Amino acid sequence: MKKRVLFSGLLLVLAVSAFKVPGTDGSFPFSEDYFKMEGTLVTHPIPHSTDALSSKELLELQDEEGLSLWFARFFYKDICIHGICRMAKFWIFWDGAGDYLGYRLHDNEALSKNEHVNFSRADYFRLDEILADTTSVLKDLEYNDLFTEIQEEDQKKSIFEVDGYTRATSPVLSDHVVKDAVFTCYTMWHTVYGESKSEIEVILSNRIDRYYLAKLFNGNDANQLLALRRVSENPRLFLEHERDILRAINSKNRSNSSKALSLVTADYLSLAENQVKLVNLIDNASTPVTNEVIYKLQSTDSISVAAIALLLDKYIEDKINISTLNLVYGIILTRLEHDSELSRNNGIKNRLIKIANFENDYTKSLTWNILKEFH
Repeated sequence: MKKRVLFSGLLLVLAVSAFKVPGTDGSFPFSEDYFKMEGTLVTHPIPHSTDALSSKELLELQDEEGLSLWFARFFYKDICIHGICRMAKFWIFWDGAGDYLGYRLHDNEALSKNEHVNFSRADYFRLDEILADTTSVLKDLEYNDLFTEIQEEDQKKSIFEVDGYTRATSPVLSDHVVKDAVFTCYTMWHTVYGESKSEIEVILSNRIDRYYLAKLFNGNDANQLLALRRVSENPRLFLEHERDILRAINSKNRSNSSKALSLVTADYLSLAENQVKLVNLIDNASTPVTNEVIYKLQSTDSISVAAIALLLDKYIEDKINISTLNLVYGIILTRLEHDSELSRNNGIKNRLIKIANFENDYTKSLTWNILKEFH
Protein backbone atom coordinates (compact mmCIF):
# COMPACT_ATOMS: atom_id res chain seq x y z
CA MET A 1 0.00 0.00 0.00
CA LYS A 2 1.37 3.38 -0.98
CA LYS A 3 0.36 6.78 0.36
CA ARG A 4 0.81 10.18 -1.17
CA VAL A 5 -0.88 13.55 -1.00
CA LEU A 6 -3.08 14.58 -3.92
CA PHE A 7 -1.93 15.05 -6.70
CA SER A 8 1.11 14.56 -8.92
CA GLY A 9 2.19 13.15 -12.26
CA LEU A 10 -0.16 11.08 -14.36
CA LEU A 11 -2.77 11.02 -11.59
CA LEU A 12 -3.12 14.78 -11.84
CA VAL A 13 -3.70 14.54 -15.58
CA LEU A 14 -6.38 11.91 -15.08
CA ALA A 15 -8.02 13.88 -12.27
CA VAL A 16 -8.23 17.10 -14.22
CA SER A 17 -9.83 15.43 -17.22
CA ALA A 18 -12.09 13.10 -15.28
CA PHE A 19 -14.83 15.62 -14.64
CA LYS A 20 -15.46 16.98 -18.11
CA VAL A 21 -18.90 15.46 -18.48
CA PRO A 22 -20.67 17.17 -21.39
CA GLY A 23 -24.30 18.11 -21.67
CA THR A 24 -26.03 19.02 -24.87
CA ASP A 25 -26.16 22.65 -23.77
CA GLY A 26 -22.44 22.72 -23.12
CA SER A 27 -22.83 22.62 -19.34
CA PHE A 28 -21.71 19.87 -16.97
CA PRO A 29 -24.36 17.84 -15.13
CA PHE A 30 -22.09 17.04 -12.15
CA SER A 31 -20.70 19.87 -10.07
CA GLU A 32 -18.90 18.01 -7.26
CA ASP A 33 -15.27 17.20 -8.00
CA TYR A 34 -14.24 14.41 -5.65
CA PHE A 35 -10.60 14.81 -6.61
CA LYS A 36 -10.60 18.31 -5.14
CA MET A 37 -11.38 16.99 -1.67
CA GLU A 38 -8.50 17.25 0.79
CA GLY A 39 -6.95 14.12 2.19
CA THR A 40 -4.34 11.45 1.73
CA LEU A 41 -4.52 9.18 -1.28
CA VAL A 42 -3.93 5.47 -0.75
CA THR A 43 -3.31 3.09 -3.63
CA HIS A 44 -4.58 -0.50 -3.44
CA PRO A 45 -3.21 -2.76 -6.21
CA ILE A 46 -5.54 -5.29 -7.84
CA PRO A 47 -2.94 -7.65 -9.30
CA HIS A 48 -5.38 -10.42 -10.21
CA SER A 49 -8.06 -8.27 -11.80
CA THR A 50 -10.19 -9.95 -14.44
CA ASP A 51 -10.61 -6.58 -16.16
CA ALA A 52 -7.75 -6.50 -18.65
CA LEU A 53 -8.24 -2.96 -19.93
CA SER A 54 -9.00 -0.97 -16.79
CA SER A 55 -6.69 0.37 -14.08
CA LYS A 56 -5.13 -2.31 -11.87
CA GLU A 57 -5.47 -0.27 -8.72
CA LEU A 58 -8.11 1.22 -6.49
CA LEU A 59 -7.61 4.72 -5.14
CA GLU A 60 -8.79 5.62 -1.65
CA LEU A 61 -8.96 9.11 -0.16
CA GLN A 62 -8.62 9.13 3.61
CA ASP A 63 -9.21 11.96 6.08
CA GLU A 64 -6.78 12.90 8.84
CA GLU A 65 -8.22 10.17 11.08
CA GLY A 66 -7.54 7.52 8.46
CA LEU A 67 -11.23 7.11 7.63
CA SER A 68 -12.28 6.57 4.04
CA LEU A 69 -13.84 9.50 2.19
CA TRP A 70 -14.12 7.65 -1.10
CA PHE A 71 -12.73 4.88 -3.27
CA ALA A 72 -12.29 5.23 -7.03
CA ARG A 73 -11.16 3.23 -10.03
CA PHE A 74 -10.57 4.21 -13.65
CA PHE A 75 -12.27 1.96 -16.22
CA TYR A 76 -11.71 1.45 -19.90
CA LYS A 77 -14.56 -0.81 -21.00
CA ASP A 78 -15.64 -2.23 -24.31
CA ILE A 79 -19.39 -2.05 -24.70
CA CYS A 80 -20.12 -4.51 -27.46
CA ILE A 81 -22.10 -7.46 -28.72
CA HIS A 82 -21.57 -9.86 -31.62
CA GLY A 83 -18.17 -8.36 -32.37
CA ILE A 84 -19.38 -4.77 -32.73
CA CYS A 85 -17.78 -2.65 -30.02
CA ARG A 86 -17.26 0.85 -28.82
CA MET A 87 -15.11 1.95 -25.91
CA ALA A 88 -16.02 3.97 -22.82
CA LYS A 89 -13.64 5.61 -20.35
CA PHE A 90 -14.96 6.57 -16.94
CA TRP A 91 -14.30 6.70 -13.20
CA ILE A 92 -16.53 5.03 -10.64
CA PHE A 93 -16.56 6.34 -7.07
CA TRP A 94 -17.68 4.53 -3.91
CA ASP A 95 -18.13 6.17 -0.51
CA GLY A 96 -16.45 5.23 2.75
CA ALA A 97 -18.89 2.36 3.30
CA GLY A 98 -18.25 0.93 -0.16
CA ASP A 99 -21.57 2.13 -1.61
CA TYR A 100 -21.91 3.76 -5.02
CA LEU A 101 -21.12 7.46 -4.84
CA GLY A 102 -20.99 8.61 -8.46
CA TYR A 103 -19.34 8.34 -11.85
CA ARG A 104 -17.39 10.73 -14.05
CA LEU A 105 -16.27 10.49 -17.67
CA HIS A 106 -12.68 10.79 -18.77
CA ASP A 107 -11.21 13.37 -21.15
CA ASN A 108 -14.55 14.81 -22.22
CA GLU A 109 -15.49 11.59 -24.05
CA ALA A 110 -19.27 11.47 -24.09
CA LEU A 111 -21.30 8.31 -23.77
CA SER A 112 -23.36 7.51 -26.85
CA LYS A 113 -26.61 5.74 -27.65
CA ASN A 114 -28.02 4.25 -30.83
CA GLU A 115 -26.59 5.59 -34.09
CA HIS A 116 -23.85 7.17 -31.94
CA VAL A 117 -26.09 9.93 -30.60
CA ASN A 118 -24.47 11.40 -27.48
CA PHE A 119 -26.12 11.22 -24.08
CA SER A 120 -28.09 14.32 -23.16
CA ARG A 121 -27.70 16.07 -19.84
CA ALA A 122 -30.86 14.31 -18.61
CA ASP A 123 -29.43 10.95 -19.72
CA TYR A 124 -26.36 11.42 -17.52
CA PHE A 125 -28.54 12.11 -14.49
CA ARG A 126 -30.76 9.13 -15.30
CA LEU A 127 -27.69 6.90 -15.56
CA ASP A 128 -26.59 8.07 -12.12
CA GLU A 129 -29.99 7.04 -10.71
CA ILE A 130 -29.72 3.64 -12.37
CA LEU A 131 -26.22 3.02 -11.00
CA ALA A 132 -27.38 3.97 -7.49
CA ASP A 133 -30.17 1.36 -7.57
CA THR A 134 -28.79 -1.68 -5.73
CA THR A 135 -31.93 -3.69 -6.59
CA SER A 136 -31.96 -2.91 -10.31
CA VAL A 137 -33.46 -5.53 -12.62
CA LEU A 138 -30.07 -5.50 -14.34
CA LYS A 139 -28.66 -7.40 -11.36
CA ASP A 140 -29.79 -10.87 -12.41
CA LEU A 141 -29.71 -10.45 -16.19
CA GLU A 142 -27.22 -11.82 -18.69
CA TYR A 143 -26.18 -10.07 -21.87
CA ASN A 144 -28.50 -12.27 -23.93
CA ASP A 145 -31.46 -11.09 -21.84
CA LEU A 146 -30.99 -7.58 -23.23
CA PHE A 147 -31.76 -8.51 -26.84
CA THR A 148 -34.94 -7.69 -28.66
CA GLU A 149 -35.55 -10.29 -31.34
CA ILE A 150 -37.31 -8.98 -34.48
CA GLN A 151 -38.67 -11.06 -37.34
CA GLU A 152 -38.35 -9.04 -40.55
CA GLU A 153 -41.31 -9.38 -42.89
CA ASP A 154 -39.17 -10.03 -45.98
CA GLN A 155 -36.66 -12.37 -44.28
CA LYS A 156 -36.93 -15.70 -42.53
CA LYS A 157 -34.00 -15.03 -40.22
CA SER A 158 -34.16 -13.14 -36.98
CA ILE A 159 -31.98 -10.12 -36.28
CA PHE A 160 -30.84 -8.70 -32.99
CA GLU A 161 -30.64 -4.99 -32.43
CA VAL A 162 -28.19 -3.36 -30.07
CA ASP A 163 -27.99 0.15 -28.59
CA GLY A 164 -25.23 2.12 -30.28
CA TYR A 165 -25.97 0.42 -33.56
CA THR A 166 -29.74 -0.07 -33.74
CA ARG A 167 -32.80 1.11 -31.85
CA ALA A 168 -34.16 -1.94 -30.07
CA THR A 169 -34.44 -2.25 -26.28
CA SER A 170 -36.40 -4.99 -24.56
CA PRO A 171 -39.78 -3.53 -23.50
CA VAL A 172 -39.29 -5.13 -20.08
CA LEU A 173 -36.16 -3.01 -19.55
CA SER A 174 -37.32 0.27 -21.04
CA ASP A 175 -38.29 1.80 -17.69
CA HIS A 176 -35.03 0.73 -16.06
CA VAL A 177 -32.39 2.02 -18.49
CA VAL A 178 -31.46 5.12 -20.43
CA LYS A 179 -33.46 5.03 -23.65
CA ASP A 180 -31.46 3.34 -26.45
CA ALA A 181 -28.51 2.70 -24.11
CA VAL A 182 -29.34 -0.59 -22.43
CA PHE A 183 -25.87 -2.13 -22.92
CA THR A 184 -24.11 0.94 -21.56
CA CYS A 185 -26.34 0.88 -18.48
CA TYR A 186 -25.85 -2.86 -18.07
CA THR A 187 -22.06 -2.69 -18.39
CA MET A 188 -21.66 0.23 -16.01
CA TRP A 189 -24.09 -1.16 -13.41
CA HIS A 190 -22.18 -4.44 -13.24
CA THR A 191 -18.93 -2.47 -13.08
CA VAL A 192 -20.20 -0.63 -10.01
CA TYR A 193 -21.29 -3.82 -8.21
CA GLY A 194 -18.60 -6.18 -9.45
CA GLU A 195 -14.97 -6.91 -8.73
CA SER A 196 -14.02 -3.46 -7.41
CA LYS A 197 -16.81 -3.31 -4.82
CA SER A 198 -15.75 -6.75 -3.57
CA GLU A 199 -12.17 -5.51 -3.23
CA ILE A 200 -13.36 -2.48 -1.24
CA GLU A 201 -15.36 -4.69 1.11
CA VAL A 202 -12.26 -6.79 1.81
CA ILE A 203 -10.15 -3.67 2.44
CA LEU A 204 -12.69 -2.28 4.90
CA SER A 205 -13.26 -5.60 6.67
CA ASN A 206 -9.55 -6.12 7.26
CA ARG A 207 -9.13 -2.88 9.18
CA ILE A 208 -12.13 -3.16 11.51
CA ASP A 209 -11.32 -3.46 15.20
CA ARG A 210 -12.86 -1.85 18.29
CA TYR A 211 -10.72 1.28 17.96
CA TYR A 212 -11.41 1.77 14.27
CA LEU A 213 -15.10 1.10 14.87
CA ALA A 214 -15.19 3.91 17.45
CA LYS A 215 -13.61 6.25 14.91
CA LEU A 216 -16.17 5.23 12.30
CA PHE A 217 -19.04 6.21 14.58
CA ASN A 218 -17.51 9.69 14.82
CA GLY A 219 -16.98 9.94 11.05
CA ASN A 220 -19.28 11.00 8.23
CA ASP A 221 -22.58 9.34 7.30
CA ALA A 222 -20.89 6.64 5.20
CA ASN A 223 -18.42 5.83 8.00
CA GLN A 224 -21.27 5.57 10.50
CA LEU A 225 -23.24 3.29 8.18
CA LEU A 226 -20.22 1.01 7.86
CA ALA A 227 -19.95 0.87 11.67
CA LEU A 228 -23.65 0.03 11.98
CA ARG A 229 -23.26 -2.76 9.44
CA ARG A 230 -20.39 -4.24 11.45
CA VAL A 231 -22.48 -4.21 14.63
CA SER A 232 -25.29 -5.88 12.70
CA GLU A 233 -22.87 -8.65 11.74
CA ASN A 234 -21.67 -8.97 15.34
CA PRO A 235 -24.52 -8.09 17.76
CA ARG A 236 -22.21 -8.60 20.75
CA LEU A 237 -20.76 -5.19 19.90
CA PHE A 238 -24.07 -3.45 20.57
CA LEU A 239 -23.65 -2.70 24.27
CA GLU A 240 -20.08 -1.51 23.74
CA HIS A 241 -21.33 1.07 21.22
CA GLU A 242 -24.84 1.60 22.65
CA ARG A 243 -24.52 5.37 22.94
CA ASP A 244 -23.29 5.74 19.36
CA ILE A 245 -26.04 3.50 18.01
CA LEU A 246 -28.79 5.38 19.85
CA ARG A 247 -27.33 8.66 18.61
CA ALA A 248 -27.41 7.30 15.05
CA ILE A 249 -31.15 6.63 15.36
CA ASN A 250 -31.57 10.40 15.37
CA SER A 251 -29.39 10.83 12.29
CA LYS A 252 -30.75 13.02 9.51
CA ASN A 253 -29.55 10.29 7.16
CA ARG A 254 -32.57 7.98 6.88
CA SER A 255 -30.50 4.93 5.91
CA ASN A 256 -28.36 5.31 9.03
CA SER A 257 -31.36 6.00 11.24
CA SER A 258 -33.24 2.92 10.04
CA LYS A 259 -30.16 0.73 10.26
CA ALA A 260 -29.44 1.88 13.82
CA LEU A 261 -33.02 1.28 14.91
CA SER A 262 -32.94 -2.21 13.41
CA LEU A 263 -30.12 -3.06 15.84
CA VAL A 264 -32.38 -2.42 18.85
CA THR A 265 -33.60 -5.87 19.86
CA ALA A 266 -36.57 -7.09 21.88
CA ASP A 267 -34.16 -8.30 24.58
CA TYR A 268 -32.71 -4.80 24.87
CA LEU A 269 -36.17 -3.29 25.18
CA SER A 270 -37.25 -5.81 27.81
CA LEU A 271 -35.71 -3.41 30.35
CA ALA A 272 -37.84 -0.38 31.21
CA GLU A 273 -34.78 1.87 31.44
CA ASN A 274 -33.89 1.05 27.82
CA GLN A 275 -37.42 1.83 26.68
CA VAL A 276 -37.06 5.24 28.30
CA LYS A 277 -33.72 5.78 26.53
CA LEU A 278 -35.43 5.08 23.22
CA VAL A 279 -38.34 7.43 23.94
CA ASN A 280 -35.95 10.24 24.88
CA LEU A 281 -34.45 10.10 21.39
CA ILE A 282 -37.56 11.59 19.81
CA ASP A 283 -37.10 15.09 21.22
CA ASN A 284 -35.24 16.26 18.14
CA ALA A 285 -36.28 13.55 15.71
CA SER A 286 -38.30 13.91 12.53
CA THR A 287 -41.85 12.53 12.48
CA PRO A 288 -40.88 9.42 10.43
CA VAL A 289 -38.11 8.56 12.92
CA THR A 290 -40.40 9.24 15.86
CA ASN A 291 -43.04 6.91 14.44
CA GLU A 292 -40.44 4.21 13.78
CA VAL A 293 -39.44 4.44 17.44
CA ILE A 294 -43.09 3.95 18.42
CA TYR A 295 -43.39 0.95 16.09
CA LYS A 296 -40.27 -0.53 17.66
CA LEU A 297 -41.78 -0.12 21.13
CA GLN A 298 -45.00 -1.75 19.94
CA SER A 299 -43.03 -4.87 19.06
CA THR A 300 -42.11 -5.47 22.70
CA ASP A 301 -44.14 -7.78 24.94
CA SER A 302 -44.66 -5.19 27.66
CA ILE A 303 -44.18 -1.45 27.44
CA SER A 304 -43.41 0.04 30.82
CA VAL A 305 -45.54 2.62 32.59
CA ALA A 306 -42.47 4.88 32.66
CA ALA A 307 -42.16 4.77 28.87
CA ILE A 308 -45.91 5.44 28.38
CA ALA A 309 -45.82 8.35 30.82
CA LEU A 310 -42.81 9.83 29.04
CA LEU A 311 -44.53 9.54 25.66
CA LEU A 312 -47.56 11.42 27.00
CA ASP A 313 -45.21 14.06 28.42
CA LYS A 314 -43.66 14.44 24.96
CA TYR A 315 -47.07 15.35 23.56
CA ILE A 316 -47.81 17.75 26.41
CA GLU A 317 -44.43 19.41 25.73
CA ASP A 318 -45.30 19.63 22.00
CA LYS A 319 -42.46 17.29 21.02
CA ILE A 320 -44.70 14.84 19.16
CA ASN A 321 -47.75 15.52 16.98
CA ILE A 322 -51.30 14.22 17.06
CA SER A 323 -50.63 11.40 14.60
CA THR A 324 -47.89 10.08 16.86
CA LEU A 325 -50.15 10.50 19.90
CA ASN A 326 -52.63 8.25 18.12
CA LEU A 327 -49.94 5.56 18.00
CA VAL A 328 -49.24 6.08 21.70
CA TYR A 329 -52.93 5.58 22.47
CA GLY A 330 -52.76 2.33 20.53
CA ILE A 331 -49.96 1.24 22.86
CA ILE A 332 -52.07 2.17 25.90
CA LEU A 333 -55.11 0.23 24.65
CA THR A 334 -52.98 -2.84 23.97
CA ARG A 335 -51.42 -2.61 27.41
CA LEU A 336 -54.87 -2.27 29.01
CA GLU A 337 -55.95 -5.54 27.38
CA HIS A 338 -53.19 -7.40 29.20
CA ASP A 339 -52.79 -5.34 32.36
CA SER A 340 -55.82 -4.02 34.20
CA GLU A 341 -53.52 -2.35 36.74
CA LEU A 342 -52.70 0.34 34.20
CA SER A 343 -56.31 1.56 34.30
CA ARG A 344 -55.76 2.48 37.95
CA ASN A 345 -52.50 4.32 37.41
CA ASN A 346 -53.06 7.91 38.49
CA GLY A 347 -49.92 9.19 36.83
CA ILE A 348 -51.09 8.06 33.39
CA LYS A 349 -54.70 9.10 34.08
CA ASN A 350 -53.70 12.62 35.17
CA ARG A 351 -51.65 13.10 32.02
CA LEU A 352 -54.58 11.99 29.88
CA ILE A 353 -56.90 14.43 31.67
CA LYS A 354 -54.46 17.23 30.98
CA ILE A 355 -54.37 16.34 27.27
CA ALA A 356 -58.18 16.02 27.20
CA ASN A 357 -58.40 19.68 28.20
CA PHE A 358 -56.37 20.83 25.19
CA GLU A 359 -58.22 23.13 22.78
CA ASN A 360 -58.04 20.76 19.81
CA ASP A 361 -61.45 19.07 19.49
CA TYR A 362 -60.02 15.96 17.82
CA THR A 363 -57.49 15.53 20.62
CA LYS A 364 -60.20 15.97 23.22
CA SER A 365 -62.47 13.36 21.64
CA LEU A 366 -59.64 10.90 21.15
CA THR A 367 -58.40 11.28 24.71
CA TRP A 368 -61.79 11.07 26.44
CA ASN A 369 -62.38 7.77 24.66
CA ILE A 370 -59.15 6.47 26.20
CA LEU A 371 -60.07 7.83 29.63
CA LYS A 372 -63.27 5.74 29.59
CA GLU A 373 -61.03 2.74 30.14
CA PHE A 374 -59.56 4.23 33.35
CA HIS A 375 -61.08 3.94 36.82
